[in-house]
Amino acid sequence: MKKYILSTAVIALAVIGSAFTSARRTTTWVFTGNSSQIKSASAYQQGVAEPSGCGSGETLPCSIQTDASTQQGLQSFLNSVSESDIVAMSDHKRD
Repeated sequence: MKKYILSTAVIALAVIGSAFTSARRTTTWVFTGNSSQIKSASAYQQGVAEPSGCGSGETLPCSIQTDASTQQGLQSFLNSVSESDIVAMSDHKRD
């Protein structure tokens, strides 16, 4: 009986704890800059269409998805990864 009560309490705590964790959201950032701006948050925008030529190249990202929802958060993210990592994150690329 004690095991049953303890198990029920543990399950209840797990359910309550998971109810208060926020779902991870991602933000799409469209890269509108040139090759020298890949790591500059000012060259990324939200809510705009990908530039022309996306999907036909290999050197520049068209858009990336990150947990960063602000330009400052995006800049912190960009500082933590390499240019090649940023390009690799993009499903579509352009030259």
